[in-house]
Amino acid sequence: MIREMLGIAEGILQDLHNDHNEVAALITDLIKSEDQTERERLFAEMKTKLFAHAHAEQEVLYRRFEEAQSEASRTFAHEGTNEHQIVENQL
Repeated sequence: MIREMLGIAEGILQDLHNDHNEVAALITDLIKSEDQTERERLFAEMKTKLFAHAHAEQEVLYRRFEEAQSEASRTFAHEGTNEHQIVENQL
């Protein structure tokens, strides 16, 4: 539905979905790890992937929602952008 509504290729949406899964797996590994060096490596990898994902999601998805006629779509984009900014600031 989103793909048709926004004219976004399905592969791009699948890539964004896969990014979520990869970051979630890295967070799980990070929590489980007791080795400081490994945790630092996992954190750096998670941070890199998360930043790349957030920027891609902003460009591909949220920009189009920001231009939508629907108030709900614009609100969704605004909230997503804010969440990404909070995460980047915290990391």
